[in-house]
Amino acid sequence: MKIEEIIFALCLLSIIIKDKHFDERAILLAHKIELRPNQEQEKYLLGAVGSRRFAYNHLVAYYNEQKKLTKTVSVQLIKELRAKHEWLEDFSTRVIRNCVDDIDKAIKRAWSPQTTTERNRAIAKALTPKQKLKAFKLGMPRFAKKGINESFSIREKEKITIKDRKFKVEKMPFYIKMRNKIRFSGVVKQVTISMQGGKWFASFLIETTDKHEEEQKPRLDSVGVDVGIKELATLSNGVVFPKSQPLKKQLKKLRQLQKKLSRQVRYSNGYEKTKAKITQLHYFVSQKRKAIIHELTDYLVKTFNRVAIEDLNVKGMIKNRK
Repeated sequence: MKIEEIIFALCLLSIIIKDKHFDERAILLAHKIELRPNQEQEKYLLGAVGSRRFAYNHLVAYYNEQKKLTKTVSVQLIKELRAKHEWLEDFSTRVIRNCVDDIDKAIKRAWSPQTTTERNRAIAKALTPKQKLKAFKLGMPRFAKKGINESFSIREKEKITIKDRKFKVEKMPFYIKMRNKIRFSGVVKQVTISMQGGKWFASFLIETTDKHEEEQKPRLDSVGVDVGIKELATLSNGVVFPKSQPLKKQLKKLRQLQKKLSRQVRYSNGYEKTKAKITQLHYFVSQKRKAIIHELTDYLVKTFNRVAIEDLNVKGMIKNRK
């Protein structure tokens, strides 16, 4: 063997080892960033969300009628839908193509052992025809509704372009400004764009080897967590996390807005503005709740090696006459 061939073989081996080492160290991290779209960009995003909802509902309708839907049939239905409706060409093919994976997961989830058991139990308990119909539909794929869980995903890294604090996806005629830069360096694998409380967000999934957070070894061995009704949680070491009800503080404002909404003409400008305020209030409350939960979980993970939580039906405990 010539010396050149030996050198080439060693170089190739080093590259393979390096790539393997990178793959072993690489992790997937998500980074959710608020978007700052202008009026034109927001209109485009609403159109993309609407096209995804339209395609998904088309597949759900087919499944409800035929009681069967394979991936091959779903792909064919999506192709026919795109050929029939020209306005879908304004958006990336993946916006509606990814509905195929979504409906497939929904059908598999509907017929999983756990969901089937819950459905059978609900059917056995049902007394009236209305209750029986509701029990039969338990866990089945449902139609996507406007204004609820509005989102669409691009799961192909080649179709995502990022420049500093701006990004775009395939067929998007402009870059959308982000509130922050992506804080992880690596390959962006996919993005999910969603609307919550009147605000737009982009959730990026990044393959990276970064470790921005310093590894902190927990100080104590183990702890038991007692989830309660009067208090959020009581730990075995005596630490108590008080229950916070952000909704209670906002109930008066929510009641006023809902009363105002009921007196307005449906779908008028004033009606839509009041409805947007109610949505924003609910979003504020949900973020407050998440912050409280994150505070508790962050403390547990950073302080203890082992966490034991009692297996209680807390939701069921709350639903009593008091």
